[in-house]
Amino acid sequence: MKKSGISMIKEYRTSFFLPLILIISLVSLITGCEEQPIQKPGKPPPSQSSVSPSIPAEPASPPESEIDKKPVKLQINDAQFQRFVGWLDNRSLLYLSQHGDQSQLFLYDLFKGTSTLLYSDAAPIVDILPSPDNKMIMVHTAPFTYQAKLVFLDLQGDHLYSVDIDSFELAYDWNNWDSEKLAVTAFDEEWNFQVYIVDWKQKKLQPIESGQPLLKWFGKDILLAQDWQKDEQSLDAPIIKYSLQTIPQATLEKDNVFQFNVLGRSLMTISEIKKNEALYEFTDAEKNVLFSFSVPSITQYSDWLVPYYDFNEETEDFLSFVPHESGAIDEYAGGYKLVDYNLQKKSSDVLFDQLDNEPLKCSPDGAMCLYGYQLEKLINVNTKEITELLEPERK
Repeated sequence: MKKSGISMIKEYRTSFFLPLILIISLVSLITGCEEQPIQKPGKPPPSQSSVSPSIPAEPASPPESEIDKKPVKLQINDAQFQRFVGWLDNRSLLYLSQHGDQSQLFLYDLFKGTSTLLYSDAAPIVDILPSPDNKMIMVHTAPFTYQAKLVFLDLQGDHLYSVDIDSFELAYDWNNWDSEKLAVTAFDEEWNFQVYIVDWKQKKLQPIESGQPLLKWFGKDILLAQDWQKDEQSLDAPIIKYSLQTIPQATLEKDNVFQFNVLGRSLMTISEIKKNEALYEFTDAEKNVLFSFSVPSITQYSDWLVPYYDFNEETEDFLSFVPHESGAIDEYAGGYKLVDYNLQKKSSDVLFDQLDNEPLKCSPDGAMCLYGYQLEKLINVNTKEITELLEPERK
């Protein structure tokens, strides 16, 4: 899922930042970004690179026919496991753990039950972002409170490029049209921001001037943002389009949007069409409507709740939690259904009638989804079974 995403960009308001401040506070509590000396990130010595001391030795591989039948639970100490991050392919998962003073990133084979250490760092790992083609991994670490480090790895964990960025918080978006580039927004404590284009292959960090943060790619050289006004408190704002050749000049892409995202090659927008009802609309670069649907809306504090969702570019399936009825978040007890909307078929299918609204990331073929606040559960989309992915480490 894009995310990550963390993975996890909230809508930005230049007039008020309560939602963003709450998110950052949680991140700070989780990652414990206290100032500490930087340890150069990298792979451990060869003797440690295959498994962590906390991961049991690789079991004998069962016959291939058995491997493909049943996922193998990850055996790990609960105190060390942090969360699954997502999929690299239909059997390979990324997960984070803490072993002593080391934050560690592992590759897990879901059907063999084996873990391979890709990266280890004394600095807290804040987030992981695979490239759109799943051929690279970006690791966001926080060596200091006011500094971030982005480390780019190949799938063997080899270092390709790293860059330090002064910031209190970062947001980023990987270019789905050119995987060498990312758009990065660096915020300071006062929520002033600077936008950069990171080119990992050319090893360049280029600042750009844009009137808005939280940019998202919608073409090789095209970026989108919402045009929030400093002196206005509004639930929606227009989407504006930048070209790298003419930035900061911008053109109007779409008006009156509450929230947007770029999913695959489509622009998804969420807007209010009438009281207690939200419209999800998917358009292409030529502004042709590919698919749309409406759902009940849930109000929360100063805006609306956007339930968790995931998009599978390969199958064009958009999976989203949908409330059974509209209401206020502090009073709503109606639960959520998980619905699969297919953009190509223009169809919808209710996968589960009653589930908690929690994060979701699905495999490239759409057969399985990680689910839960640590993505610690596995949904089999075909059988509708939900299983736990973790079990206590065997002594």
